[in-house]
Amino acid sequence: DTGGSIRLPAAWCGVTGLKPTFGRVSTRGVMPLAPSYDTVGPMARDARDCALLFSAIAGNGLEARSMAPARHADAFEPTDGGDLSDVRIGVDTDLFAGDGTDNNPAGLCLAAVEVLGEAGAEIRQVSLPYYTETRIATEKGVPVEALGCYGSLLQSRWEEFGASTRMAIGSAVLTTAADYIEIQRVRQIGRRALDRLFSTVDVVVTPTCSITATPVDDLAWSAVLEAMHTAYWNAVGCPAVSVPVGLTPSGLPAGLQIAGGYLNESTLLRVAHEYQQRTAHHLLAPHSLKPGDPT
Repeated sequence: DTGGSIRLPAAWCGVTGLKPTFGRVSTRGVMPLAPSYDTVGPMARDARDCALLFSAIAGNGLEARSMAPARHADAFEPTDGGDLSDVRIGVDTDLFAGDGTDNNPAGLCLAAVEVLGEAGAEIRQVSLPYYTETRIATEKGVPVEALGCYGSLLQSRWEEFGASTRMAIGSAVLTTAADYIEIQRVRQIGRRALDRLFSTVDVVVTPTCSITATPVDDLAWSAVLEAMHTAYWNAVGCPAVSVPVGLTPSGLPAGLQIAGGYLNESTLLRVAHEYQQRTAHHLLAPHSLKPGDPT
């Protein structure tokens, strides 16, 4: 997950996906894309299984390419019949905007927030600090680091790269060293501002993406980049999990993203688990994900 590649497919396929804190799971043996953003994590049917997988893979030796050593996972003990009365949930309503189309999950995500409130959580309206600038820090920083990894290979084996990959990596030649330093500065500012936000709330929720899965013939990456709310968390290195919230009117799965402070996977997994104790969206089998099926 460098910009959302655990959470986006999880949301679009109706499963649960966790992007841990950067550096908490080793990327040793993984093909790099952007070493200061790349994050390994699990996808599973529900938060309970994600927690089990996370506890098994976290802290597996020193990180080969990260800025911090991998750390062992905090214990997460899912319980039945619990509540969220001691949890403060921040909701950035600016990211819940609906566009009236059948593939917009805003309504489903707002309904999910209501469930969290009914579970006892205190719901607070927040605004993610420097959201646009920090999201762009991922969009612009990833190609630069990818160019560093694959620049020579791109020159020698140009035709073996897909057109979109060539364009994404190749465009980084227009980014200067000064630009890249500014990208890192924006990431640091965003991280410090988030530290202040997480002194007032325990987790922040947003839609994982403002669109559902798109047919490949209609796929426009610019639209996906604009709609996804995942890249922000890669820039700052904080953990985030996507949980299924049901099907849109067009019959496609959607996800709610629950993000927490640095090394706080246990809290966001707990929130995800309590939501799934009260809903059945994560129990939909793939063969039942068809238009017209009950949610």
